[in-house]
This record gives sequence, structure tokens and C-alpha cells, in this order.
Amino acid sequence: MMKTILSIVAGVLLIATAVMALMLGREWPVMRRGERQAAVCLVALFAAVTAGLTLYARGLQ
Repeated sequence: MMKTILSIVAGVLLIATAVMALMLGREWPVMRRGERQAAVCLVALFAAVTAGLTLYARGLQ
């Protein structure tokens, strides 16, 4: 049960990360340097949390 919930959450986060990355690529030319750094950090954070949840869910068996 817990593995299923974590897998669903990881899937939703993966989709959110992909959407954020696409939006970042679209807005990149008009963003200032600080905004770019913050956006890249946010996408990296979402990717790391998604990877961690996925690995944890796989380890639950």
C-alpha cells in the first residue's frame, strides 16, 4: 500500500518536474540571472526528491 502511494507521488512529481523544465526553457530568454539560478535550483530539487522517492519506494518491496 505504502509503495503504491509513494510511486504515485513520485509519478506526479516527475510530471511536475517535466512541466517546470519545459516552462523554464520557454521563459529562459527573458529571465534575469538570479531568476535563472532559482529556477534551475527548483527543478533540480524536484528531480532529486522524485529520484529519492522512487528509490525508497523500490526498496520497500
